[in-house]
Amino acid sequence: MMELARLFGLSRQRIQQLAVRPGFPEPLASLEMGKVWWLPQVLDWAIRTNRPVPGLSGHTVAAAPLGRRAVVGAAELARQFGVGRQRVQQIAAKPGFPRPAATLTMGRLWYADECRAWDRARKGGPATSKAAPSEESDPGTTT
Repeated sequence: MMELARLFGLSRQRIQQLAVRPGFPEPLASLEMGKVWWLPQVLDWAIRTNRPVPGLSGHTVAAAPLGRRAVVGAAELARQFGVGRQRVQQIAAKPGFPRPAATLTMGRLWYADECRAWDRARKGGPATSKAAPSEESDPGTTT
């Protein structure tokens, strides 16, 4: 949310107010660390509503290529792995752990499917097994 506040030159509270209005894009994920939006959808909303985007003035903003894949933060990985968030940061620094999909002000995000595959491989299971459709679409979010 902090990134959107900077982009639009608004407070986080104002972004929270805009986010509940009809027409504002749905979050990509609602994680323990906060909601995460896909930048191209938010920019499309800004164009449709004629909202100025001062954060783009004179800059090229590259959106993290999150697409619509499920993402997780440190708190969600901590629950999945049965460890604390600090331990997740230590695990994430090890070679072989998936690279973050994005690094935001509120923390790093990883693709949920890559982390599940890494965890299966770590436990000696097949790293590339196909997830069930419901598991694939579950971003590990809290509402």
